[in-house]
Amino acid sequence: MVYRGIDISKSSFVAAYPSTNGNPTKTFPNTTAGMRELIGTLAVAEHHCVMEATSNYGCCCTCYIRTVLPSVLPPPPPQKKQIKHFSRMMMPVTKTDEKDAYMIAMYGEKMNPPIYKMPSQATIRILTTEGFTYFDNAKQLSRFIGICPTYQQSRTSVNIREHINRNDDERLRSLLYIAFWTALRYNSRECYIRLKANEKPFKVALIAVTNKLVRPVLTITTINSIYRWICPG
Repeated sequence: MVYRGIDISKSSFVAAYPSTNGNPTKTFPNTTAGMRELIGTLAVAEHHCVMEATSNYGCCCTCYIRTVLPSVLPPPPPQKKQIKHFSRMMMPVTKTDEKDAYMIAMYGEKMNPPIYKMPSQATIRILTTEGFTYFDNAKQLSRFIGICPTYQQSRTSVNIREHINRNDDERLRSLLYIAFWTALRYNSRECYIRLKANEKPFKVALIAVTNKLVRPVLTITTINSIYRWICPG
């Protein structure tokens, strides 16, 4: 089995292709086109990928790779720290994205990490909240996930609108971010277009659509019903 190391960031990611002839690397844009290009360099019977993602930037890439091969994608925190300390143990004299990708690939070769089994979005949501039994309404669920807008107000001197609360489940938020892009193509497209027409910033529209996704999930689960989406028009 041949391992490919991937070091991913917000705008791009670097893939390392270590071989007996050297350690070539290639940089791809962190877009759907870049992910398709990466997949074109992988073989199902030959390659495994090891990824160390920064924040949630690797979520989409994970889903794309999983459509082709059972990639080795170490989930944080234990394996992520292992890669970090493995790199330190090798005592590299430089630290670049290309070097990091090579170290990640070497970690896969030496440590043979287990294949990452990515659970479904529905499974993660239900397990995280124990079947949504903790919540009486969608606002409580939004606050738990960490997508509830916050603000500070004190008489007339303080009136500050801040970011979302980000209280708890970073992994669940990342999955909702992926669901947001799918929703833009189908049931939440009109909502997003309306918000952008009203000159709302992208992140404001994103959170609004994400909150809209949470409501039917809570309702369907608590009343034990089947979701039936009707295509408009």
